Amino acid sequence: MNKLFASTLALAAIFSAPLAQADDSLYAGATIGQRSSVDLVLYGTRQSDTRQPRAFSLRGGYQVNDNVGIEAAYTSFGKHRFASGASVDMGALSLAVKGSIALNDKFSVFGKAGVARHTLKLTGTASDNGSDSKARALLGAGVAYRLSEQVDLTLEVVDYGTLRTGAGELKLRQFEAGINLRF
Repeated sequence: MNKLFASTLALAAIFSAPLAQADDSLYAGATIGQRSSVDLVLYGTRQSDTRQPRAFSLRGGYQVNDNVGIEAAYTSFGKHRFASGASVDMGALSLAVKGSIALNDKFSVFGKAGVARHTLKLTGTASDNGSDSKARALLGAGVAYRLSEQVDLTLEVVDYGTLRTGAGELKLRQFEAGINLRF
């Protein structure tokens, strides 16, 4: 995973060189998770989430050109509770390269790839109570609608990766709706 993290940082450094001449290429945005899918496999048994909190992200980015951008985000997945009594509180910092293709003057499709640095706090299990931090690959795809020159609405699906603990694993996939404001 260190190679993935280093590669993503190298790409970010290469693409951020034009930042000194920034015009309206900077943007900030927010998303809300419509349905966070968190599966916990604990000691070989799949656990169902009894409480599905809404996730949210705050993000910022730089559009290098019409097709390539760089995006950094903080995502809070909330606190998930499972039937066994275990609970997981999670968040992530991410950095991704985002590629987009305009379909017309209003709609575009995009994909992104990068790395997410997860933090999680697991409680309610005999052997794995505690905190951990792990880096995982991030992949996403979506569609954007240009509401005006400064405002885009987005719908996307993001796979934040699978986190493995001594007791099991968490798969983090999310459907997100958001807004981006250009400066």
